[in-house]
Amino acid sequence: MDETVNESIPESIVAVEANEKKPTSQLILDAKKGFWLVGRLLLLSFLSFGILFPLAYYQYTCDLVENTVLDGRKLRFTGQAKTVYQIVCTGLLSIALLWGLEYLLKLVITGETELKYLHKVIGLLTSLFGTVFIKIRLIRWRQSNTHFEGEAGESRLRMDLLRCAEVGVVGWALGLLSALVVAAPFFYYLKRDYMVNRMEIDGEPMLFSGRLKEPVNIFYQYLIPVLLTAGILLPRLWFKLLQWDAASTHLASTPGYSRRKQTPLEKLIASQQHKNSEAERPAPSQIK
Repeated sequence: MDETVNESIPESIVAVEANEKKPTSQLILDAKKGFWLVGRLLLLSFLSFGILFPLAYYQYTCDLVENTVLDGRKLRFTGQAKTVYQIVCTGLLSIALLWGLEYLLKLVITGETELKYLHKVIGLLTSLFGTVFIKIRLIRWRQSNTHFEGEAGESRLRMDLLRCAEVGVVGWALGLLSALVVAAPFFYYLKRDYMVNRMEIDGEPMLFSGRLKEPVNIFYQYLIPVLLTAGILLPRLWFKLLQWDAASTHLASTPGYSRRKQTPLEKLIASQQHKNSEAERPAPSQIK
């Protein structure tokens, strides 16, 4: 009798019921609080000419992490504001020292004090690389201090500093190109997909299940209102992207979620890694 009843249930209904029981990720903030979350960061940084940016960024990160639920598990943040000040001040000091060193070398070699076009370009590139390392260190700081409530394992970004620098430089280049507006959501999606799939929280790998069409729809839905209000609604656009980001981030161990379809290059790399692991595995005859 039971078997007959089970066989009569359409597969689509079973799939829907299974999907409803699947753990979800979300940002538990309403629109008003989300607007203030982003607006406070932008407002404090702008009004203080960047002096209060570290404090504003700390408050932004802390509120963002602690109001995020990842596959039904609440997160907590253990970072401190003084670390952000150390990261930002060290980065800016490094940029200033590199600028001064480049100017002194020019003065000793050529005896000229006026900065010409080439030296201005070199200075701009120095600033670019400096801000890249500041951004990288902030990302690593945020990830290493993100944990599940009641747990204290190791959280990290599975990328060494050199690889992070490569991604950061490419990200800045793509960011400059995204000034074309049309490309902005594409680059944002690629960045989040690449970074999240290399993160761990308390030793558990993360997975990004977002699709490209979602940030594209969000971006172009709010682009015209942001332009018409001279940027006043920018926090609204930002918060919508944060909501999509949180809903698309999961633990790799959670059933029911999958990563986006791999590109041919990613498939080739994965295939090569599999072949290497198979080659390193001892043959059955060698196992005693």
